[in-house]
Amino acid sequence: MLSRNNELLKDKQMNKEAVIQKDEPGLKKFLQDFIAQKQAMINKAYSEINSNPQGIFELDKLLGFDPDRKIYSDAEANAAFEIEEEWGFFKRYQASNESGKKGDWVGLSGKGEGKTFDEFGGSIPDNPFAVNEITRKSKSKRLFFESLDEHFTKSDYVILNLTNIRKNDPALYTEAMDYIINNYGSGKLINITK
Repeated sequence: MLSRNNELLKDKQMNKEAVIQKDEPGLKKFLQDFIAQKQAMINKAYSEINSNPQGIFELDKLLGFDPDRKIYSDAEANAAFEIEEEWGFFKRYQASNESGKKGDWVGLSGKGEGKTFDEFGGSIPDNPFAVNEITRKSKSKRLFFESLDEHFTKSDYVILNLTNIRKNDPALYTEAMDYIINNYGSGKLINITK
């Protein structure tokens, strides 16, 4: 019998409701399948690391460097690292090589495999003046919401990091969240706002 503190039950990808509803043989099969899926992800990552051992040291550069805009973004790299345990590993999206939905990354494994992910908001400075500029000028606020629209329409999932807006202008944060939920629901939203 699994205890409540078993590491498998702490896994964010584990469907705890399914575990509760299984009888003993069903639970055993469910857990074996879950472990096999995790092992396959580990084996794939292991072979990728072994095929390019230096790549692991460059991972943050790979996830943070936007090949289309030719710039590096800590906010983008951090967003990808923050959700990879739940969503799987990523590669950078490249406009010239990919078709269909667009974003910052394409999922390589886990529940995000084959899906596009786009980060929004992490590069907004932790500065009350910078955040206030969005609400002070109607054009800036309009551009902020147009950018939100663009992110939600072009990718499968949006990794939302409005930490600095929430900290410096809670009303704007609430307005942005209401806007997202009213226009897009929560299905495409991965909110990493602190």
